Amino acid sequence: MGIERSIPKLRGLEPTKNITSILNEALAFYPKPKMFNTDQGSQYTAKAHMNILKKHTIKISMDGKCRATDNICIERFWRIIKYEEIYLNEYKNIKILNRAIEKFIIKSKII
Repeated sequence: MGIERSIPKLRGLEPTKNITSILNEALAFYPKPKMFNTDQGSQYTAKAHMNILKKHTIKISMDGKCRATDNICIERFWRIIKYEEIYLNEYKNIKILNRAIEKFIIKSKII
């Protein structure tokens, strides 16, 4: 339920505020993960973001700089879903979004 409220917040915020806001909300509603993996984008290396993870004793894992090929398959996977499904539709909540992604994956035989 918590993340569902974050969906409208995605537009118009600076990336760091957006990420920290959603991260705080997720941590308030869901069990904390053992590890948080990201690329080295400025929103993820910002002190505000790093401090939240440290405060909750979440291990921080970052992909190496200029190592896009390390995760090319998953990057391509999300690019396809974003441009062929997510950006073309509007979702009322995270549950509907999850169902749409699942249907897209099955229909497209991506996995």
